[in-house]
Amino acid sequence: MAPGWYPGGRWPMKRWWCVLVSVAFAFVPSSAPSAEPFVVFSPSSFLEQAAQSFVPVPRAAVPSAPVLKSRIPEAESGLFDSAPNWRLTPGVLCTPDDKDFDQYRYPEQIAHCERNTSTADKKEVSRRYGIAWEDHSLYQYDHLLSLCLGGSNDLRNLWPMPYADARAKAKLEAALCRQLAKGEVTQAEAVEAEIGWFAENAPGMLPVLLGKGL
Repeated sequence: MAPGWYPGGRWPMKRWWCVLVSVAFAFVPSSAPSAEPFVVFSPSSFLEQAAQSFVPVPRAAVPSAPVLKSRIPEAESGLFDSAPNWRLTPGVLCTPDDKDFDQYRYPEQIAHCERNTSTADKKEVSRRYGIAWEDHSLYQYDHLLSLCLGGSNDLRNLWPMPYADARAKAKLEAALCRQLAKGEVTQAEAVEAEIGWFAENAPGMLPVLLGKGL
């Protein structure tokens, strides 16, 4: 993949993240109606193998929610310490059978779902992540796979992301969506970049990304 397509012309991700291209591509919906109600994007076995090279995060060091209320939003290093738990949020792509499907978009003709996240949905996501509802205003209920990239409103594609982190991720999403609209990247490449954002910005959270250490 040419380094220039990534926003800012920088792509310092570890080599093993490249395998996500083939994994994500396998789940890209076609222009024809799908027989399946949803497509779940899951980490590959390569990620499991890669996790062995990381120092495990002690149980006591991992909060039940992505972050604690008192933490500093952005570390001095510029890295974040919040990430979705793959057990709870594997990521789901929109398909023509999705209740929120509204149209096909972009040169690739990917299925697009309109935004539809209710208060009840947010309460359920908060419960799954152990966040008290009175603290929900501290978080943006983020689509792991963005709607503009073909993500779904399925609860398995939602997680409570701290606002400071969400603003940073939004910059990447906006750039990827523009490139997808121009046909400069494929949906598989855009999904790889969005998931890879966590490897780059929250590398210490890989065990949590893989559902480990909780």
